[in-house]
Amino acid sequence: MPPMTMNRPSRSGKLPVRFIILAVVDLLLIGGAVATVRAGGFKALLSRSDAGAAQPAATQPTATQPTAIAPPPTEAIELGQFLVNVESAGGLHYLRADLALEVEVLESKAGKKAKDEEKEKGGSKLPPAEELRARDVVVQVLSSARFESLRTAEGREKLKARLLEALSTALPQQKLRRILLVSFVMQ
Repeated sequence: MPPMTMNRPSRSGKLPVRFIILAVVDLLLIGGAVATVRAGGFKALLSRSDAGAAQPAATQPTATQPTAIAPPPTEAIELGQFLVNVESAGGLHYLRADLALEVEVLESKAGKKAKDEEKEKGGSKLPPAEELRARDVVVQVLSSARFESLRTAEGREKLKARLLEALSTALPQQKLRRILLVSFVMQ
């Protein structure tokens, strides 16, 4: 019986298909990892941590790093709807707006209990005398506005700034943060 010989495929300069597939997969994995790192993807993955997991040292406050102070809590106080005439080059128009005030909450134990009771009854309100003063100021400011200026977002922002300034003067005991236009219709 003749000796057995193994037939090997000849390597005539062709790379095995398996080698080519592995090389392509490796290049895709490396390219994907580089793209993720460049886009900040691994940072986002590392910054997502469970409550019990340790955070990177750069994000933990230390004795030398100041901690951020949280802004004081705020609440919205609705002033209701206003309907006023506004002047225009073409005659009179009307403006209907619903306004609310964002004010800082001044915390005290007695005040907190009273505010909690108010919220249960239907929301935060100004004392009656302050509400009347606030509504009077709002009507004056809205009535003095020009129709053309209120048609742009910039004009409405200027109106909110004027309202904030006038209401801060009229209501010195309230710490106003900003004016909220809940609805705003002109015709």
